[in-house]
Amino acid sequence: MNLFTSAIASTVLAVTALSTTAASASTPVRVDGITFDSDVGAACGALSTDVLFEPWSTRVDALDEPLLDFIAECMTYGALADARVAVIGLGDESFLSPSGEELASERMNAVVTELLERGVDVRQIEPWALAVDWRGGQDKPDRVVFRILEGAPSWLAR
Repeated sequence: MNLFTSAIASTVLAVTALSTTAASASTPVRVDGITFDSDVGAACGALSTDVLFEPWSTRVDALDEPLLDFIAECMTYGALADARVAVIGLGDESFLSPSGEELASERMNAVVTELLERGVDVRQIEPWALAVDWRGGQDKPDRVVFRILEGAPSWLAR
């Protein structure tokens, strides 16, 4: 395997891992009889952690401010203080302008910026953007979702 094919193989593995992680980002997690929308929600004690966007919008809404405050506090002082978290922006791959990936990236950047402004350490954040075909039954592409990559609390069954 030469350097070029090795790089392509690495890229394919990374994209596959990203798709798998994003697809499971909103997989419900049950802890002590309570269902949370994600592992981040379970760790922080928030039933829902998706940051929602209006169609075509990349602006964080004022309604999301309390959620972002809560997640930032959890990542700074709470159960995720030692965790690395994927911040996954979703966009619809069927849109041509802006592209789904561009929309996803801008949404993810908006949420990452908000978390950093609230004191979250940049080393805790793994930013991802993903264009999905929501008609295929995956997450609707009007949101940013979170997924613990490493450092989950030991009591949180994975």
